[in-house]
Amino acid sequence: MNKSCNTFSKFFTSIARMRRWQLPNSRNVYTEIQIKRWDKMWICTVILLLLFHEISSFVGQGMLIARYPVTKQSRPLRILALTAKRIDAAGMEYLQVRLQISSEETMKIHRKLLFCPGENQVESSLDGVEDYLKLSNEQLRKMILTQPSIIGCRWDKNIKPTLDFVQSKLNMSSNELQKLILNQPSIIGNSFYNNTLPTLNDLQDHLKLSDAELKKIILAQPSIVSMSFGNNTLPKLNALQDHLKLSDVQLRKMVLTQPTIIGCSFDKNIKPTLDELQGYLNFSDAQLRKIILTQPSIIILSFHDNTLPKLNALKDHLMLSDDELKKVILRLPAIIAYNFDENIKPTLYVVQDHLKLSSKELRKLIIHTPQIISFSYDDNIKPTLEILQDRLEISDAELKEMVVTMPSIISYSNIVPK
Repeated sequence: MNKSCNTFSKFFTSIARMRRWQLPNSRNVYTEIQIKRWDKMWICTVILLLLFHEISSFVGQGMLIARYPVTKQSRPLRILALTAKRIDAAGMEYLQVRLQISSEETMKIHRKLLFCPGENQVESSLDGVEDYLKLSNEQLRKMILTQPSIIGCRWDKNIKPTLDFVQSKLNMSSNELQKLILNQPSIIGNSFYNNTLPTLNDLQDHLKLSDAELKKIILAQPSIVSMSFGNNTLPKLNALQDHLKLSDVQLRKMVLTQPTIIGCSFDKNIKPTLDELQGYLNFSDAQLRKIILTQPSIIILSFHDNTLPKLNALKDHLMLSDDELKKVILRLPAIIAYNFDENIKPTLYVVQDHLKLSSKELRKLIIHTPQIISFSYDDNIKPTLEILQDRLEISDAELKEMVVTMPSIISYSNIVPK
């Protein structure tokens, strides 16, 4: 501020000299200075400019201070106290010995862990979790390596109440609770009433799930419990529903059939898979919706690594056109979920061999009745053909002609007595 005052004094003096003003000295305090109106305006302008310069400098310095990264030396001591690692050496040593943790694994735990209590608390937490969930030492070891913050929670005040609440809310058996926690150990570190319960209630309300249906979904996709419903699960469900034009009932049915959908990213996984499948088979929106509702597991499959190779293999093996492949998939969407080498190809070979079909006849048979691919040869197809041949007392050639003429006869379940 002193610097600005000095600048102002010098500037004012220079202007005064330039205008040939008579400045008062220290002896003549009351000497008047005759200043014209335009001179007053000039002085006011200069003062305002200097004030603006001073304010801009002050604000600029403040902004620089706010933007400048705070160094470790300048951080408040309180922040250092809050963020500093508080690792009890005896507690860490007990953990390392009990779970047979290597030096490399210990370093990983150190990077994840902000707090490690004393030996007594670590022992209490490990004993409680191990006994309550009936874990083997290897299971306990894996859980702590995945979620080391568990040892920072007190057994009586944090861990046991959380496990009790989760088990009660989802009506789980001991084995089901064990499976859930082994898959998603972070549940132990979450507040049940602030995190877990709101997530479960919001999901249940949005999809209108019964308690049993909610339990089924959580057991199939445990990570849902640790997701924020509003920030993660809900946007994903809304995006899927809008993309496929699903009703609330259809969305509910799809999630119940394939709960792992919730664990997939819509933008990175679901949408690319749907777009690529629709483009490859030239599906309309209605046809795509029908396929996904019939076989929701298609969504979680990688199109290029899984679906596309199957479609190409089936198309090449049966010498199908694009339209014929599309027709087969629309009639039996489950084909996309089958393994071509382990399921589809062996079935095609045994059917062709049993009926002595040519490649053209096999192709016609599958285009008309693709459901044949989904049948077990030993349990369904072979017994059906043998009983049909015996009852009608027909030759192999006549049986072949009958099946080629009416392929759906293979799918008649009432031929084989139960």
